Amino acid sequence: GRAEFVIMVDEQKKDGGVGAGKPGFKRVQQLDIGHLSPSIDTDSVDDLFQRRKAREEAHAQLHGEKTALLRGSAGFEPLSPGFPRVSLDGALPPEVVPDDASVDSAGSMIHGVVPKITNVGVAAAKEFEEVLLKEVQKTTAFARQSLDTYFDYFESNRTLWTEKLNGASRPRAKESMRYLYAEVTHLRDFVDTNELAVRKALKKYLHAHPFFIRDAISEATLLPQLHEVRVEASTLRDALRATWAEAFGDDVTAAKQNILSVGASRSQAFRAGALVACIAATLAYWLHVFLELGLDDEAATRFERVFPVCRLFILLSFAYTCWGFTLYCCTHHRINYLYLLGLSPKASMTWLQCTEYGLLMFWLAVLAPVLYARSIHHRAPTCYASSGGFPGAAPYFIPVCGAAFLGTLAFPYRHVFRRSRAAFFKSFWRCVKQPFGGAPMFQDFLVADIGTSFACFAQDLVYGVCYYTATPLEAGHFGSASWGACAAVRQRYGIILAMLPYFWRACHTFKMYRKTGQRAHVVNHGKYLTLLLYMALDCTHANAPGAALSDLVWAVHVAAQVYSYAWDISMDWGWIRGAQRGSMMKSMGTHYCAIAFDLAARALFIPGVLWAKGAMGDAAYTTVAALIEIGRRAVWCVFRFENENLNNLEKYRTVDFVPHAVLCVD
Repeated sequence: GRAEFVIMVDEQKKDGGVGAGKPGFKRVQQLDIGHLSPSIDTDSVDDLFQRRKAREEAHAQLHGEKTALLRGSAGFEPLSPGFPRVSLDGALPPEVVPDDASVDSAGSMIHGVVPKITNVGVAAAKEFEEVLLKEVQKTTAFARQSLDTYFDYFESNRTLWTEKLNGASRPRAKESMRYLYAEVTHLRDFVDTNELAVRKALKKYLHAHPFFIRDAISEATLLPQLHEVRVEASTLRDALRATWAEAFGDDVTAAKQNILSVGASRSQAFRAGALVACIAATLAYWLHVFLELGLDDEAATRFERVFPVCRLFILLSFAYTCWGFTLYCCTHHRINYLYLLGLSPKASMTWLQCTEYGLLMFWLAVLAPVLYARSIHHRAPTCYASSGGFPGAAPYFIPVCGAAFLGTLAFPYRHVFRRSRAAFFKSFWRCVKQPFGGAPMFQDFLVADIGTSFACFAQDLVYGVCYYTATPLEAGHFGSASWGACAAVRQRYGIILAMLPYFWRACHTFKMYRKTGQRAHVVNHGKYLTLLLYMALDCTHANAPGAALSDLVWAVHVAAQVYSYAWDISMDWGWIRGAQRGSMMKSMGTHYCAIAFDLAARALFIPGVLWAKGAMGDAAYTTVAALIEIGRRAVWCVFRFENENLNNLEKYRTVDFVPHAVLCVD
């Protein structure tokens, strides 16, 4: 709450007016006592007393005025029982002056006035101080107990680490030391976060309350408890580095880097090598089938008709792999994406697990179509071995691949954590009901924004539903006329499904503007309206082609891409703040490369429509463009997370502070 003094001077009523002959008042100055001394900081108790002294001096300067009224506000009592709580937006009636106050004596009431806290405010302040004190004590006790456990573990294993190492025990010693180092780092970051939280809580408390009720509530008494634990945690980290240097022959500086350089385990290295070998073998098999054997016209037509269904899983698995790249960049640069998304470090998949799962699914998604092409090639007379084909299994390769892909999302496999899946589906459901829901959270905005890069996926999904519902699945009926109808359905109605993420984002921006009042959300809302206009015109052009409409679609598309690119760089990546934005990257060259890549990926449609689509073929160009767009979105996510970690430009969070990212050892 805040109190305002409104300074009134005597103005005699003119003859003939209401209240003629009675003293009247005219507002000449309004002062907010919360801002009488903006140059004084309130981070300490001494500054608080200086602030109160400055207020009293300001009140004393106003002593010569004729009268003053205290404007009542929430949490403050009037100056005296005779002063009612009134609004001073309009002219003052004479009744607001207390009966026992005169014009000559009213000015003396200003000196020494300090707003008084109501009983409700005092009770709330007591409750806040009690809760804060208990939380600090609980945090300190937990940190102290954890630190004692880590010290005991260090002392009991120090001899083994330094004196009894041999070839077989060295990897185990490194693993245990890295684990302990990571846990101590977690503890130190935990204490740092709580220290900052206590500072911010006390600062906000002093803005609303002029003094502490309890003597134990102050930075001078609360922070030393946490700071002592932090110093001991740092000491243990230094001791671990020295032990590492002694055990493995490194100097202290090299030990600081090597103790964090966690390589892949043997099982992880084996799985990674197996996946890379499988993907390489599958790509070689693609070259063998399409270049060495070659498909005749009938087989090529059949493959082209089924390929959009295969592309569904290729795009989805590639998106998983790109998400692993995003998580790796965030982990490497200590960007706290887990806090921004509201996920637990212990229950969320790491970048290594996400990449491994994405590569596995990508291999299956690439393998299914080439097996299908090989099976239908069995009927061609140029096939080198009739026994090498299996046409009867052709209709089942892609459904089996899709079942394997979706089955891993439905069952609690290790690579797709249950809480990660639950968080995604909850956020997706909030996006679906966003037109009827409340203000979005950051993860809702991110899910919808990522969905805008899956326009090709949405159109292929419409095609796939038509593919398996509108035609027979027998191998001998692949050339039926209804396959052409599915292509028309994809072109006409797939764009409508692709428009949904843009509609969700338009709802997000409008509701965020209603919540925060920031005009930036209105500008962002205009971006999505422009994109929706382009997609609506494109859908209309697909159903009713025309030269004039085609030119209009081109113009709106270019305008929408320029609009989106400007917003990406200025607001989503935070460069509207210039040098004040900050950076968590090691080099600014990374930002420059990302800006150039984002521009090239957004402008890809211009050469693509002019000549690349005709040279590559519609299916190949659409696939390459969709993969590049997913890669662009992965890069966008990295810098969007970085900007949200440093700034809070769009006010998706009520608190600007983001804690340190925890150090994860896979």
